[in-house]
Amino acid sequence: MATLEQNKEIVQRIFNEFWLAGKTSVLDQLLATDVTNHELSKEPVSGRDAYKQWATGFRQVTGTGFPDMRIVLDALVGEGDLVTKRWTFRGTHTGDYMGLPATGRQVVMAGITIYRIANGQVGESWWNYDALGMMQQLGAIPAPAEHAGARA
Repeated sequence: MATLEQNKEIVQRIFNEFWLAGKTSVLDQLLATDVTNHELSKEPVSGRDAYKQWATGFRQVTGTGFPDMRIVLDALVGEGDLVTKRWTFRGTHTGDYMGLPATGRQVVMAGITIYRIANGQVGESWWNYDALGMMQQLGAIPAPAEHAGARA
């Protein structure tokens, strides 16, 4: 049975080798063949090949829209077979992003990913990040108007 530190090392490797460096071979090693990924309100993605396709596409679209993107691992916290990664994304919108032409705006987006580790591989992951806040920073969605105080 893997220790919590070994499970955290798996998540750290995926972050460093795939999310930062783009090395897809690490996903072949560290994702279970029947891995399931849950991302916000989208349908789950099941299977290693489908997960790799989703992750590679996500990374490519984001890199095209934000060529200077920087992702920082803020914290790794674990308990039992779960490891949570808290991360921050920063970038300048200088390319097309999901149909939105470049705005030149800088964005900051925070997120959390929870991984369930079994037998030395990721069996399941859950992603939650502030996509709405990022789209508001880009001007694609209006931010709520600030109010001057409570009104009767």
